Amino acid sequence: MIEKVTAYKCGFCYRCFGRPVDAANHESYCRKNPIRKHCQTCVHGIYKIIDWMGYPVADKPIFEQWCNYFNKPISDKPYFEACDTEDRYGQGEEHPVPGSCWYYEYKGCAGFEKMKARTEKNG
Repeated sequence: MIEKVTAYKCGFCYRCFGRPVDAANHESYCRKNPIRKHCQTCVHGIYKIIDWMGYPVADKPIFEQWCNYFNKPISDKPYFEACDTEDRYGQGEEHPVPGSCWYYEYKGCAGFEKMKARTEKNG
């Protein structure tokens, strides 16, 4: 039997929710929300082909999420190299603030593009 259902969709991704409060909560931490400054929505976030000494690792290319500005994999958290800091626990230790990368540039959509990372030769 077919039933009509009302759903509330995130304005940045495909997720749908039964209650508007759940959709609003999700939008505040959605990776595709440009306010969060996530690497997926930055012009510097790309997929880089992983190779070893100029040769692909496997017959099928393997891609890794990469920051083209810092020329480092996203797993190394390059966005914490140039970001705001705060003393979270009041003990004099500075900690990086998530979503405050100084070199973030919104690219108008979400998702990593497949391209070669810049090298020191090609700038």
